Amino acid sequence: MKKILVSIIILLTIQVQAQNKSYITKVLEYVPAPGQFVNTLPVYVSGDDASAMCAKCLDYFNQDYVVSLGAYGGYITVGFDHTIAHVEGEYDLAVSGNAFEGSAEPGIILVSADTNKDGLPNDEWYELKGSEYDNAATIHDYEITYYKPTNATDKVRWTDNQNKEGYVELNTYHKQSYYPQWMNTETITFKGSRLPDNGVYDSVQSKWVMTSYAYGYADNQPNSSDGNKLKLDWAVDKNGNKVTVKGVDFIRIYTAVNQGLTGGVGEISTEVAGVEDLHPTLNGESGIGTAIGTVNKTSAVYYVNGEIFIQKEDPCKVTVYNSQGMLVAQWSHEGGTQSTPLTGAKGLYIIQTGVERYKIIIQ
Repeated sequence: MKKILVSIIILLTIQVQAQNKSYITKVLEYVPAPGQFVNTLPVYVSGDDASAMCAKCLDYFNQDYVVSLGAYGGYITVGFDHTIAHVEGEYDLAVSGNAFEGSAEPGIILVSADTNKDGLPNDEWYELKGSEYDNAATIHDYEITYYKPTNATDKVRWTDNQNKEGYVELNTYHKQSYYPQWMNTETITFKGSRLPDNGVYDSVQSKWVMTSYAYGYADNQPNSSDGNKLKLDWAVDKNGNKVTVKGVDFIRIYTAVNQGLTGGVGEISTEVAGVEDLHPTLNGESGIGTAIGTVNKTSAVYYVNGEIFIQKEDPCKVTVYNSQGMLVAQWSHEGGTQSTPLTGAKGLYIIQTGVERYKIIIQ
């Protein structure tokens, strides 16, 4: 009999959604700039700290909700339970948002490999070079500082290193504080590349149109198109030199346009709904690798010779989805150890047992 190689990986999530293709298993940093959806996507509750907000972001991703990064510079850093592999010449990952035609809020994407193998995003970062990287209107080494307002619900002032200043203006639709309430600092400073303004007022239609860029950004083109797909071939270092990336363990996304739109539209702010690995059965060369084992002493999932074995003391509902989010099997686990056949094609499957989620890769 042909030997089947299987990796069983624990995913620390709350629930499965059939259409959820996000491979994010951890949110390591959530540092939004002020914005009209900050403190609401996700919702801030008095007493929440940075760790609590990261946990809420992860929960949003698991439910296919968007997380707002606020105005220019606001960012999120996410990680995975495996290394996202690079395949030369192919799209390697996709970042989903809520962009649609005429409503693009581009975010720049940075990638990093866990070279020192400590599980933290503290190695060198590389930017994925999008279509506007060499645009003369793109400002590299841009820096902006936001100032915490005296009254929580006042507009937020900013200054930048281009001798410009302005405000993240309030609008009538969002009346909560725009400044991140779990941050105790009086200022927040962000550095990066600033893309050209993409919002243009269409006087004929009497509305703002936020034009999509050609490629290479988050929340820039519809999720249903190839426009949200990215290649690790595009990685460049801080000097713009092309680098070879065999695999990445962390992704950072930040709002890359500093433009406020009048008429109650508000600032351009990148929203993120998830990150998809487009080569889920491959492993890139990096540091994290896979975590093989059990969630706790009384729960485990195994795959042997075409069958899934569930070891769990308490009764629960078991569901199995393929990598396209389609339900391929479900049953009621009565407790103890039980098995059921899984004779599908090679690839990735998500197994939900109560509140615990596993991934198996059949090779």
